[in-house]
Amino acid sequence: MADLKHILDASQVGARIDTDAILLSQELLAFAGSPALARQWALTGGEDFELCLTLPSEHWAQCQRTAQALSIPLTCVGVITETPALTVYENGHQVHYTHDGYDHFRSSNG
Repeated sequence: MADLKHILDASQVGARIDTDAILLSQELLAFAGSPALARQWALTGGEDFELCLTLPSEHWAQCQRTAQALSIPLTCVGVITETPALTVYENGHQVHYTHDGYDHFRSSNG
């Protein structure tokens, strides 16, 4: 979420994220012990090994075809909105996260 917020701030737009669309590995689920904690770690963890990208919806099909040809899985987890705010939904209900993720430029990450 921290990196997505950087993209949104720089672009002066918002986003709606559907946490149910975020793929969680079996290893993460087993280690976390619950889907809720695994999802929280995926959204706010300090080490992000997945790329977050945005693109116009009219380019999604071509991007997906190119990614498939390169064996790179892509998952759509949300949409960009005109209203500059990040809203997060889980099971169809809006949820609030108080921790956005690790910020390398903040002096305290407590």
